[in-house]
Amino acid sequence: MKKWQAYPKYKDSGIEWLGQVPEHWEVKRLKQLAFVRFSNVNK
Repeated sequence: MKKWQAYPKYKDSGIEWLGQVPEHWEVKRLKQLAFVRFSNVNK
């Protein structure tokens, strides 16, 4: 018995290593979703 049901439709993500994703998902670069700030806290 599966705990989670599969999504009804999938599409190609356009990213070779990722493969297929559910049809209603948007695939975006991480840098479009987050801002990375480097600091000197450990120095």
